[in-house]
Amino acid sequence: MGEELQSMHGTESAVPAVDGQKPEKRGLKLWTALKRMSWKKKLLLILLLAALGAAAQWALGGQGDAGIKVTTIPLVKKDIEDVLSLKAPLEGSESVEVVSRLHYEVLELKVAEGDRVRKGQVLAVLDSEALALQMDKARDAYDMSVFQMKEQLQQRQREYEKTLQNLAAAQRQYERMKALQAIGAESEESLETAKNNVEDLQRAADSFSVSGGRVVASASESKQLEINRKSLEQAQKDFEESQITSPIDGTVTRVNIKVGRFADDTDESKPMFVIENLDQLQMKVLVSEYDIAKIRLEQPVTVTADILKGAEVQGVVARVSPTGEPKALGSAERVIPIQIHITEASDQLIAGITAKARITVDSAKDVWVIPIEAIAENEEAQTQIFKVAADQTLQVVPVTIGVENDLEAAIEGEGLQEGDRIVVSPAADLKAGVKVDETHE
Repeated sequence: MGEELQSMHGTESAVPAVDGQKPEKRGLKLWTALKRMSWKKKLLLILLLAALGAAAQWALGGQGDAGIKVTTIPLVKKDIEDVLSLKAPLEGSESVEVVSRLHYEVLELKVAEGDRVRKGQVLAVLDSEALALQMDKARDAYDMSVFQMKEQLQQRQREYEKTLQNLAAAQRQYERMKALQAIGAESEESLETAKNNVEDLQRAADSFSVSGGRVVASASESKQLEINRKSLEQAQKDFEESQITSPIDGTVTRVNIKVGRFADDTDESKPMFVIENLDQLQMKVLVSEYDIAKIRLEQPVTVTADILKGAEVQGVVARVSPTGEPKALGSAERVIPIQIHITEASDQLIAGITAKARITVDSAKDVWVIPIEAIAENEEAQTQIFKVAADQTLQVVPVTIGVENDLEAAIEGEGLQEGDRIVVSPAADLKAGVKVDETHE
């Protein structure tokens, strides 16, 4: 192949000076030489020519005439917002589940789903005949124990007072006997008997439980009376609970019980009733730990839902939980629950539907805005962008980042002008002064 290339080169260079042949004749000879080559020699020739071309391009600075291809967008000023979008079902600001621990039949339901109720209003009535009987027995037992204790204490009071009188008399007798024995008028034995009598009466007086001079019940008697009193209170409570009432003002949103069933035997073991305060709707949403620093109390919220058909209602961040929780089972990311109160009344919104809350955490107006992917960092981790100059070479512009969201960021930098052509997704090896070929996005 080397000989044939040499022959081709010789033929080409000799044509105009030696043989005086026309260009068409010279081309014919070159074509004839190429035809005579084997396919392997032709392939080697092609590769050699390609390598020579690449070397020539490298010698010119690594660029073709058109330059490195980049995609650019025009720099414009506009408004930008950083918005968190969160979804959650709407629910009442106050919600209670009404249950009963009593195994008694439901005789009557007094409300249905959707009914508005007041605190203390009766929702259902249980069969209370057995409860009434139990309450009467408990009351009788307690009343009897109180009556018996009263009689016993009165009797003991009389006995106590009598004992004190006898004790005083015995003490006086003992003092006389002691004086007489001193002059020999009484025997030692008589004095000892008088002394023993005083001690016996003192022990009898000490056996009474006394407070402030009045005989009181013993500890065991007081305990028994307390047991009877608590039994009566429990029976009264059970009887009162046979009237199932609402603990709050609100709307009945669920009824999971039917007449004829026992109060503790509800549909799928759910509460008998669910009552919610729908006058104040709220959302409980979960905010990522990476965004929670953007949330503050009383922050305005815009709420939308399919049921509103494009309309919006306003809300406010009402509560931020002091603790986080796992985003999902096994996830390392944490989320923080927050409560959003709907502050704008709407007849269309109902509890249980899914709504979307939009929280504008930051915004800026009439600023330079570019896509996030147009921002690069230099070796010192300083942010910068590339713009294309009039001579199709790159310029590096250091910038500072302002408001940013998932897609765009506001920037500030020296020399930026409306319409500057900014490189999108710049390669890591781009440098200032490099010539480029633009593709406009």
